[in-house]
Amino acid sequence: AEDGRKYQSMLLFVNELEIDTEHTTYAAATTYSIKDPTVDFGEVDLRTGNPQDTFYDGEDIVSPFSFTGVLGQFHFSDPNAGFQLMPIAEGDIDVVVSVDDRDSGLPTVYQLDQNYPNPFNPSTTIRFALPEQSQVTLEIYNMLGQRVRTLVADELYEAGYYSVEWDGRNNTGSVVSSGLYVYRISAGDFIGVKKMMFVK
Repeated sequence: AEDGRKYQSMLLFVNELEIDTEHTTYAAATTYSIKDPTVDFGEVDLRTGNPQDTFYDGEDIVSPFSFTGVLGQFHFSDPNAGFQLMPIAEGDIDVVVSVDDRDSGLPTVYQLDQNYPNPFNPSTTIRFALPEQSQVTLEIYNMLGQRVRTLVADELYEAGYYSVEWDGRNNTGSVVSSGLYVYRISAGDFIGVKKMMFVK
């Protein structure tokens, strides 16, 4: 492009975002007012991608939510005019289970959360929820399908909310290479899979 800066963007993960309505539909080519309740800077206008650029046109979003994808400038001639969210794969937008919800009792469904932070270095936290006592296995794979690390090996967990930390090391104790990894949980009949990125 004649001016490449117009197209600058970055891959990021953001957690616990609040959208301008309590329950809305993710529509392509639409501007939403979104805020991070943990940061006191007010609301930011974020535009969604065109229909051909997103899996999410017409999908419901419940606030708060987490987002994984590309954030780029929206208005090419005015860098202060706002930014554009570009979900790039199914699962990039997830409902966040709030701390208040977790304090209210046991989970009612199996759930695997997006790791946080993501991308990460040197470590990240993986959270999951179990509505009943379950045998749990939590493993990490590289993009070739090779198992890199076993974090939980067929262990019995009571119903509840749990978090497990991964330090970016494989089963032999060596730090893994930068790149995309998959973490997979099996608990009872439930299987959940999500992606994460390790950067050095």
